[in-house]
Amino acid sequence: MTTYRSSEAREDYAPPMAGNGEIALFIDGEGNTRPDIGIRWAGRRKANSHTAPLSPFGFFKFSLGCECECGEWSETLDPLKGTITCETVYPVDGGKVKVKTVAFVHADRNIIVIRKELCGLPAEGLPFAFVYELDTERLSSTPTIADRKIALSYTHDGRWFSRGRITLSADFNAECAVDGAKNILSGRLTDGVYTFFITLTDDRYGTDPEADSAVLNGMVAEGYTALLESHKAAWSAYHAEGSVILPDEKLQEIYNTAAYHLRITTTRWSIPVNLCDTHWHGRYFAFDEYYSLRGLLTSGHMHLARRVPEFRFKGLEHAITRQSSKNVREAYYPWETLEDGTEGAPYGYWMQHIFHMAHAARGAWEYYHYTGDLEFLREKAYPIITACAEFFRRHMVYRDNSGVTGGRTIIGSCTDLERLGSSIKNPFMTTCSVITTFNALTEAAAILGEENEMTAECAELAFELKRDLPHDGEKYVPYPGCEQRSIGVFCGTFPYYVLDPSDEKQRRAAEDYCAHEHVYGNMYAMGSGVSSWYALWKSLSYSRWQEPELAAAALGQAAATAGCFSEMYEINEPDHRIRPWFSTSSGIMLNCINELLVQSEHGRLLIAPGVPESWRSFEFTLPVIGGSKLHCKVSDGRLKAFEFIGAAPELEIVFPEWIKR
Repeated sequence: MTTYRSSEAREDYAPPMAGNGEIALFIDGEGNTRPDIGIRWAGRRKANSHTAPLSPFGFFKFSLGCECECGEWSETLDPLKGTITCETVYPVDGGKVKVKTVAFVHADRNIIVIRKELCGLPAEGLPFAFVYELDTERLSSTPTIADRKIALSYTHDGRWFSRGRITLSADFNAECAVDGAKNILSGRLTDGVYTFFITLTDDRYGTDPEADSAVLNGMVAEGYTALLESHKAAWSAYHAEGSVILPDEKLQEIYNTAAYHLRITTTRWSIPVNLCDTHWHGRYFAFDEYYSLRGLLTSGHMHLARRVPEFRFKGLEHAITRQSSKNVREAYYPWETLEDGTEGAPYGYWMQHIFHMAHAARGAWEYYHYTGDLEFLREKAYPIITACAEFFRRHMVYRDNSGVTGGRTIIGSCTDLERLGSSIKNPFMTTCSVITTFNALTEAAAILGEENEMTAECAELAFELKRDLPHDGEKYVPYPGCEQRSIGVFCGTFPYYVLDPSDEKQRRAAEDYCAHEHVYGNMYAMGSGVSSWYALWKSLSYSRWQEPELAAAALGQAAATAGCFSEMYEINEPDHRIRPWFSTSSGIMLNCINELLVQSEHGRLLIAPGVPESWRSFEFTLPVIGGSKLHCKVSDGRLKAFEFIGAAPELEIVFPEWIKR
């Protein structure tokens, strides 16, 4: 639970996010939403450009009829219960009016709940207005006032046409009125507790919005307490799927907020960079969603995690059609995918990326890796992996022993990490992504008994590409002749895990990058700090190399950039504050801390590979590969509990020397 007070006057304040994977909004210090951010609804998009921005679904504001500005306020996010609490003071006629707001979006239903507790009002009370203003762009609504609520029946002429119903109500006898786009509950209030509700339904999934609205309003009629209890129960069940107890209070807050963020950002399709229009319009990057997928997988949230490879499987035919002809089945996924599997990115050299294909393939493979779901591997993961590998094999690998490429096997021109520019030949990161895809193919084929000429050739290509990775004789480089540095030189270890931990060129490349990260520490050429997800990228690599002190130091770099509610930014340093509530960083944060505690790869189960001895105490219940979980507790350097939940994996178990057992 994290509290921010207005007196702190932090420049990186951003309102905390509330949501449920369908509805998303941000609550400010007065308990309101802002017109420029407003409410967004996953999968509801405008039709006026191919980038398809998310459609706005209005905003709400509560005000008391006194001409005074907000005084001091505080705001608390409870990521374990999914609630936001604001305590606001208004100077009124020499006294103070206190307003406490508890707000949440119900975890399982599209019900927005805003509860106001008022104290210090004059005996005669004060007039109030609760206004929900609905944007009218490509959205036409007809209001009806009945039974103490305003019902808006609307049609949405967006990328996908829909009709729906929005209702605005309260748990007391408020007056209802409609003034153009403004839907108003008003009256006069004295000291007491009052609750407002907004429900949203539509026929996007073939359902009846009026019938669904009746169900939601029935839940509203049961009252605030019942809604809060079912909401908290859903959050409790989510957090019970995996648990981590850390010795560092701030790090624990960051971990809890990251887990909260992934839950409210995972839509029925996949995981956008964030479910709001300010973050690339809430589109789906195969590259970014992979990190959030790993955050969910390594935390035990398998049901939500499955949505990512399911989304890529549903979009597979489109990805194949986009690239293939005749009998060739090679897939080329969009760089920024819309819900129907089509490309939503604005035109630019970033559309020449190909490494995101590996993330679609690895994501599907790793879902199997953690769940042991053989049917999923056969029916869905393997087709994704095969089609992505075929794209790389046919379209991007250049293999020429006649001297044209110097007898090398390389990846042809593409965009690697964007900071390096376009048309890069033999790029280190992209090459590692192709290798990991070929490795996933050969491993999956062996499990399924699907070995053939194509899988055998991909195994050979993986060997040759690894042999011919670009280097300067001492260390790997981002691409031949590159004069810049790139965080991508860590990718042989994370995220792709294609190089042995003892590979000296990999380690020297990492050292060289770190020596220059004050220049190259951000995704964009700005600032002199290190963005959170770059720092976590380093930490994960050090953890996989079993260098806990370096892993902990890099984790600390990332933690230092957390926002006012322990949320992760894309970049958060003075004069360069970009995109708070950045789900890529949230996903890597979860994955990073989980892997500090336990790793199950390459035939070994590593306990605390990235935990510094100074921690001394920690506890976790987290997944290991194959479908089981491990509960482990260390107290003051001594092992107190070690138990598998499910079948114990056949792995060599390795502890650090400082844990007595």
